Amino acid sequence: MGRAPESGRVITAALRTLTSYSEGFHEPQTFSDPARASSTKTYIVQPAAGVPGGLKQVQDGTEVPAVAEYLASSGS
Repeated sequence: MGRAPESGRVITAALRTLTSYSEGFHEPQTFSDPARASSTKTYIVQPAAGVPGGLKQVQDGTEVPAVAEYLASSGS
């Protein structure tokens, strides 16, 4: 696979500086560590007319115990 164009490298570098980003309906996203997912919670949403983005949240974010166990065992 070839190298990313310069613009791709610049965007990736900028993304890695984000340590807490949230648009309000989910947990803050952390993009600073490329080896980790930016989020570890799952939210349940459903289509909804008249709602910005066309989706409404019907269940808050939940994290299964296996996520914490995995992160602890991997040293993350």
